[in-house]
Amino acid sequence: MQGRKIKVMKRIVLVAGLLAIFVCGAAAQEPGYRELIGLAEKSYEKKEYQKSAWYYDEAFKIQKGKAGEYYNAGCSWAMAGDKEKASNYLNEAVDLGWLNINHLKKDTDLNILHDSKEWADLLKKLQQKVDEYESHLNKNLMRELEGISESDQRYRLMMDSVQKAYGWDSEEMKALWAKQNYADSVNLIRVKQIIKEYGYPGKSLVGEQASTAWLVIQHADLATQEDYLPILQEAASKGELPKSDFALLVDRIRMRKGEKQLYGSQLELKDGKYVFYPIEDEPNVDKRRAEMDLVPLEEYAGHFGIEYKKSSSQ
Repeated sequence: MQGRKIKVMKRIVLVAGLLAIFVCGAAAQEPGYRELIGLAEKSYEKKEYQKSAWYYDEAFKIQKGKAGEYYNAGCSWAMAGDKEKASNYLNEAVDLGWLNINHLKKDTDLNILHDSKEWADLLKKLQQKVDEYESHLNKNLMRELEGISESDQRYRLMMDSVQKAYGWDSEEMKALWAKQNYADSVNLIRVKQIIKEYGYPGKSLVGEQASTAWLVIQHADLATQEDYLPILQEAASKGELPKSDFALLVDRIRMRKGEKQLYGSQLELKDGKYVFYPIEDEPNVDKRRAEMDLVPLEEYAGHFGIEYKKSSSQ
């Protein structure tokens, strides 16, 4: 899952009454919505669940969040031990369209809720919404794409631990990549067949599996990526594919061609540390990211331990 919170210090001081602190002649600003969400996520990653949950609360006082953010808030409150607030946020997530019932059932963050009536009610409500949503979808294709997605990630999820244990150039890592490359080749053959038969298998056809074909193409060779880029662009423009997915593919192609990326999604290792691959027109990157439903670059950088500060012209 993902969750988060923290105490936002109120910048006040008692001097003949309650006076706001001023910095350089202007009132000091409290964190905004996106900053609070970022702090919530970072706190969750540090296992500071109470702090993470509190940050979510403060963020939602500023504006209404997305379904996934309410789900994450529910997870943070569950890990913090507050069943009521966790259930309330999970219900809000479902009401906003969060439909991944399989993930919810498996999410160990929510174990504290499993013996409650609220949990049973939540599952019943969610299952009804899932059944209604999936009634017009191609369920057989959905299940097939789910298997392809799992195959795409199976060996990649092992690579971090293998790298730490044996190194990137080890025989163990080479064997793992051999298995992954074979899986990728099989997946790509099938995805090409699916696109030929159905067009891009997007949200209206396969629901939550709308990103699976993109994922396989994202891991394909450059020629394949360029061939299918117009199809994925059309899917993103019609809401069949998340715009953020399309942005990542654009950056991946540009990087592989030696061009600067547009959205700052691609990283590279230098001296053992992650840094951003060069970005075109970097002062305006956050504007482009916002257009593609991506979080500000500074927030994105934090997930990789990168200290990124916007330039003064941004």
